[in-house]
Amino acid sequence: MTTERRILRHLTERGPLDVVELATALETHPTTVELACERLRDRERVRLVGSSRYRLVDGERAGGVEIDSEPDDDIEGDPER
Repeated sequence: MTTERRILRHLTERGPLDVVELATALETHPTTVELACERLRDRERVRLVGSSRYRLVDGERAGGVEIDSEPDDDIEGDPER
């Protein structure tokens, strides 16, 4: 399994993680993880949130399951909308 796929899987299972947390979980050097995350970000599969912290983009698929990484802002029945 590629580093990118492993990162996507961990972000799916655990939510936003920083590079060091991902490197520890994957037993990989942080530089390897950072470069893989940059490639995923370039392909718009992950988003950088804060310093070296990544999360899946909305609707990203990891393991064949669509993931919504943030709750919808749309509130049913809200008369202000």
